[in-house]
Amino acid sequence: MQHPLRQDHTPWGPPTGPAVGWHDGREGSRFFDGTMWSDPVRPTLPPRVGLSVLVVLGLSLLIARVSVVALEPVGVPVGVLVALLIVLGYAPPAWWAVRSVRRSAGSAWRAAIGWHMRPIDVAWGLLGWLAAVVVQSIVLVVLMAFDVPVASNAADLGGDSVPTWYLVATGLAAVIAAPLVEELVFRGVVQSSLVPRLGAPVAVLVQGAVFGAVHADPLFGWSNIGLWIVLGAVGAVFGAVAHFTGRIASAVIAHAVFNGVVLIVLFTGLAPT
Repeated sequence: MQHPLRQDHTPWGPPTGPAVGWHDGREGSRFFDGTMWSDPVRPTLPPRVGLSVLVVLGLSLLIARVSVVALEPVGVPVGVLVALLIVLGYAPPAWWAVRSVRRSAGSAWRAAIGWHMRPIDVAWGLLGWLAAVVVQSIVLVVLMAFDVPVASNAADLGGDSVPTWYLVATGLAAVIAAPLVEELVFRGVVQSSLVPRLGAPVAVLVQGAVFGAVHADPLFGWSNIGLWIVLGAVGAVFGAVAHFTGRIASAVIAHAVFNGVVLIVLFTGLAPT
């Protein structure tokens, strides 16, 4: 006989939600305590990751430049030269950056470098470009006031004697390849590895200084000082945009627009070279 107060119930099954603990996602790692999720925490990168990517980038750009200069006089087709410049210069550092970050951060590697995009990043990118132009202008005025020589790494693009292959390669590299790879390296990897150790302001300035130094050319001599300062300031602006948004997409857009406008001004003769 069944007890009058006793009722038969179906026993509770095992919980179907996520387990208590840390879970990796696109925005970083979040902790689930059984009822609520914590805010995402981005994984940190060790400095050696950023250093190794910088080394690969420098070597790749050097090899690409030497290869194109050596092959152009022997009649290699323009399309081949363009492909060599882009592939040899930017493919190895991009591959190494992603590989190194994935080995360090695991499945949350995208969050570690801010590798995602939102529609608002277009607006932030245009604002970042405008800020870079303003900062560049201010720095140039200061350098001129102190008679600091400033070289231009695009000064040779406006002449009539410049080979077509060089113009095409420079355009593709400056507007597409360089913004993607350089933002991945400097703002995505290098800056992300420095922020936890130096703090955001110092990390932004340091990666900007390295960014400017990478664009130096031995042929410019002492004029590299001004070039380094100007491009370092521009790189710092891109770094600030990336840090503020938490994503490098805004910096990629700012970088692409910045380079594109410079090329348009030089190619159309709107400004002296």
